[in-house]
Amino acid sequence: MNYSHNFNPTISDEDVFAEIVKEKNSIGYYTLPLQDTSVYKEYAKTVKQTNIAVIGIGGSTLGTYAVYKFLKHSKDLRKKLFFLETTDPIDIKSKIENIDLEDTLFIVISKSGTTLETIALFKYINSLVTCNRENSVIVSENDSKLSDYARIHSMKIFEIPKNVGGRFSVFCAVGLLPLAIVGIDIDALLSGARKVHDEFFGTHKEQPALKYGFQGTSATATSVPLHNDDTGNISGTATSVPLHNDNAGNISGTGTSVPADNGINIKQRLLKKARFLVEYKYNYNINVVFSYSSRLEGFNKWYIQLWGESLGKIDINNTRQGLTPIGIIGPIDQHSFLQLIIEGRRDKTVTVIKVENFDNDLKIPDVKLEGLEELQYLNNIPFSELINKQADATIESINSQKDIPCDVITIDGVCESAIAALMYEYELLTSLCAKLMYIDAYNQPGVENGKIILKKKLKQDRNDDSLQ
Repeated sequence: MNYSHNFNPTISDEDVFAEIVKEKNSIGYYTLPLQDTSVYKEYAKTVKQTNIAVIGIGGSTLGTYAVYKFLKHSKDLRKKLFFLETTDPIDIKSKIENIDLEDTLFIVISKSGTTLETIALFKYINSLVTCNRENSVIVSENDSKLSDYARIHSMKIFEIPKNVGGRFSVFCAVGLLPLAIVGIDIDALLSGARKVHDEFFGTHKEQPALKYGFQGTSATATSVPLHNDDTGNISGTATSVPLHNDNAGNISGTGTSVPADNGINIKQRLLKKARFLVEYKYNYNINVVFSYSSRLEGFNKWYIQLWGESLGKIDINNTRQGLTPIGIIGPIDQHSFLQLIIEGRRDKTVTVIKVENFDNDLKIPDVKLEGLEELQYLNNIPFSELINKQADATIESINSQKDIPCDVITIDGVCESAIAALMYEYELLTSLCAKLMYIDAYNQPGVENGKIILKKKLKQDRNDDSLQ
């Protein structure tokens, strides 16, 4: 008996990658890691203010906040960075009360130059202190109305390229300028992203896969069939856990020991993970990032915007697509969301992110508490070791279920290159998923419609007031 089939994916890995390479000519975020940073560093040297206040919202702040939140407690930063990004009056008032406005540089960021929330906050700041060329700088598209305003008032302008969307803009002036000013090494930041870029696009010399600020990275850590091989068999996780479908059609695994798979490069790993997420999107529609460090809270928020706004779209067949991002922090959410993961519906994938080296020697003291002698084994354990043991216990618990797709990313340490590599990988993963879903990752018509409605309402209210 002879047998042949055409059950292979409608778009191959080679075709997807070719589309990304083609897209690299028109979508600007791909090459941001390769840029010269001297313009930001030179300007940073001229800033005399102690406080730096970023005025923006969404993509104009979330990426910068992710990097700053991750690094600020491990760096001897010479300036303080604040984010004014909400129209909540209580939040605005409380933040302003803690900033010496006379000793503050205001960085106003809006790609379009007409973001309502940003301009509203800028107007308010202008009512409290005179914003001029000495204490204000504009980051926007070169031909935006905000840039025109800056020219009228002789303010410094840093350009956001038109082909770089807000949620992909952390490695342009949006992030590099404020981060450079407060003292973060933006060259080290870009070097982490650049190493990922070079391996993904094949522009590097062959080297071990762990030179990227990652350790123990794996695309899918357990019970995750990724594709059909040429014989028609379901094959392959990224981490040596053979999988198959049983006669009932259930996904099952052969074990819970999940060694890291560092044998495949970033390109292979991201293609495999993207393909699984898209091909099984109706089974596992919720993608949970479980970050075992409070330092990664900003990354989680950035990831939610990147994933949701890029992948929640209508595809070329007029079908609604989307993967739902959730960002949680361990061990805090280990006492809430983990219950849902383990015993709830099997509609979630889980990515656990660990930090190998916290650069912190804080330990549980050798203290005896009467009545709690049974917990003496905690004594002298570093908190960094404890939190990683908690992460490992969570991973083992998830893997033991044998039907929850899970992967593990371990960041080497708290440094610029590590967080940048992680963020650039997620940008690439987002673009790959979008290609496989036949959607445009870089527009946001759903968001734009809400902005149009808001502007109409505000204008109508103003017109109604004028008639009274």
